[in-house]
Amino acid sequence: MISTIATISIARSYNEAKYKTVQIGDELKMVCNNLNDIATVQWFKDGVAITGETSDKLIFRNANLSHEGTYWAVVDGVCGITRTNDMVVQVEVPFQPGVETAVAGGDFLFQSEPNPASDRFRIKFNLSKTTHARLTLNDARGKEIVVIYDNIAGSGFHNFEINAIEKKLSNGVYFFTLITPDYQETKSLLIMK
Repeated sequence: MISTIATISIARSYNEAKYKTVQIGDELKMVCNNLNDIATVQWFKDGVAITGETSDKLIFRNANLSHEGTYWAVVDGVCGITRTNDMVVQVEVPFQPGVETAVAGGDFLFQSEPNPASDRFRIKFNLSKTTHARLTLNDARGKEIVVIYDNIAGSGFHNFEINAIEKKLSNGVYFFTLITPDYQETKSLLIMK
């Protein structure tokens, strides 16, 4: 899982906006810096308090288009109540033919990133509903060599990071396949160390 960390500090003026772009399905993490032990925090998005978000970190495990917006935190500490600078978050959809299916909430298997890969790569998929999903990696002859996921998966984006060295994947072409009761898709991956 890839983390995109956005750091927010106490603003001198509310015009000091910062900008962060994250790809759909990646983790988005915002951190409120320079807090003392007794400070309390409340996170806001587009002017509305986010219920339950009162720690120094705001984390979205799988970013989607609904996470786009302007975020800030109100901090109550020893110096009184202050507001952080704004963090403007944009969520990008990687260009792939058919990716609009995933954005619209349909089932979709994304191309692995990076491709070609050397030591680590990511595989993401989207499901329209909670269902059983099986994600496997096969060698060029079709032999299954790694089961990445085989369980019930909730609707939405799922993101897996695979370490090619730990899995003992040598240089060559591999195929990864997502199978659900309603969907099946296979894509290729090249490993070059």
